[in-house]
Amino acid sequence: MANSFQYSVPTMANGEALSIEVPIGECLFVVGPNGVGKSALLQRFDAAGGERSMRLSGHRMIWFQTSQVQMTAGVARNTEGSFRGYDKDPSSRWRDNTYSDNVRSNVYFFKLVEAVQVRARRIASAVDAGDLGLAQTVALEPSAIHKLNVLLHRSNLSIQVQQGEDGAIFASKDGSKPYDASMLSDGERSALLLLAAVLTCASGSVIIIDEPERHIHRSIAAPLMLSLIAERSDCSFIVATHDIALPIECGDSPVLLVRGCDMQEHGHVRAWDADLILSANHVDEGVRLSILCSRRKMVFVEGTHSSRDIPLYGLIFPNASIVSKESCRAVEQAVTGIRESADLHWIKAWGIVDEDRRSQEDADRLRKKGVHVVPAYSVESIYYHPVVQKMLAERVVKFMGGDVDEILGSAAGSLFEAIDRNAERLAGRAVEKRVRDEIMSFLPTSKDVQAGQKHVIEFDLGEKVAVELEAIKQALGDKSAETLISRYPIRETGALKGIAVAFGFPGHEQYESAVLTMLADEVDALSAVRGMFQGLYEEIMAA
Repeated sequence: MANSFQYSVPTMANGEALSIEVPIGECLFVVGPNGVGKSALLQRFDAAGGERSMRLSGHRMIWFQTSQVQMTAGVARNTEGSFRGYDKDPSSRWRDNTYSDNVRSNVYFFKLVEAVQVRARRIASAVDAGDLGLAQTVALEPSAIHKLNVLLHRSNLSIQVQQGEDGAIFASKDGSKPYDASMLSDGERSALLLLAAVLTCASGSVIIIDEPERHIHRSIAAPLMLSLIAERSDCSFIVATHDIALPIECGDSPVLLVRGCDMQEHGHVRAWDADLILSANHVDEGVRLSILCSRRKMVFVEGTHSSRDIPLYGLIFPNASIVSKESCRAVEQAVTGIRESADLHWIKAWGIVDEDRRSQEDADRLRKKGVHVVPAYSVESIYYHPVVQKMLAERVVKFMGGDVDEILGSAAGSLFEAIDRNAERLAGRAVEKRVRDEIMSFLPTSKDVQAGQKHVIEFDLGEKVAVELEAIKQALGDKSAETLISRYPIRETGALKGIAVAFGFPGHEQYESAVLTMLADEVDALSAVRGMFQGLYEEIMAA
């Protein structure tokens, strides 16, 4: 099976074609104003993708008479094949002959229920065979319904769904009694159908979505899509949207910027006026202004962007866009630039930088600019914080048995061993980061340049590394896991694997997934993590 999807887009520039590759695990965003041919382009991509392509059109049906599954496995397979084939036809761009009998929603719900039943049969088969270890392993894998509920929670939707005895899908809101999912609001049904379609799509597919924000508020659509892309890393995505924040929040996701098209007879598009841009930050202001129409909240964080940031920060700071910057100075500049720009009135911005031995005066200066100095600044310092470890250990013991102190002791031992083994390199990395920030703060001002004097920036790097190495040894001696996790890039030491194994997980991905599930399920755990940011959550929510 190919690891990417290849497309060719004829352009209006001298008849040249754009070659586009969308690897598995990545997303291509298609942005542009109304009427420029985005939907026609998606239909072209869907036809080129063949059987491995699934498209959710912009005019997709979001209502259904009942959530009762009304088809057999054979009928579901044939029906899905039928409407997948119909979607390849150009006329499917403006009409849908499959609207009758709610066939699409029926297929999605059937596949959702079937996935739950397949998991149950695997557990039963393992128990019948006397393989309790396998049964326990399968039981630890989240069911399709559980995954759907976690994604609903991360998307700021207060509904949860469950399967009835007759296979129907029921919903409850804020702890209410279950009711048929057909009675959900337009936005809730739209989100439910989108989640069901994507979660049950075959691995290795390309999933093409036209306007995921349809009927859904921006505060829900953005975390919904970002969480879905992170959850289905075994698929490729092509997403057409009017919300420019989506590609911005996805970091380095490529963007196909569509400005117009050459429309021929019968709605056929001959070519597009389009450019492939490798970073959403390069989208020109004219298109951005034509698309954006609402205020937004943005949190700039010091560090590198990773898919682990999205679901975690989405839980901690709901309704806020998270953008990574390479340094403290870059965070400060981004926040200051937005706050001082009248043209960006729709954005409210904050920043997060690490404490890193800053003076109180410097911390107060940054706070006045909207930049918060906190000890927990990287995803590792949150996922593996001792408080989070303790809460997760208690949760693991509750469901799986064992001893909390033994788990935490083993995890701490793995951490200390990995840090001790890599102490010199970690000291060097910490000094490298601090010196980079200090150099930026010592750059000459325009007044210095006009004075024409020598401007020397000098550091005794050996002394700085020695001091940092001593700090690491002191933290090891004090067995201060919090200090080590919050100040050093422990992901570079192998410590994450050791901690995960101590909790009974094969690797750090499963450990971190368990943390996310805990934060989604337990209000007290989420509140404890938000408390690490020293009032920032409350400030953002009050804005």
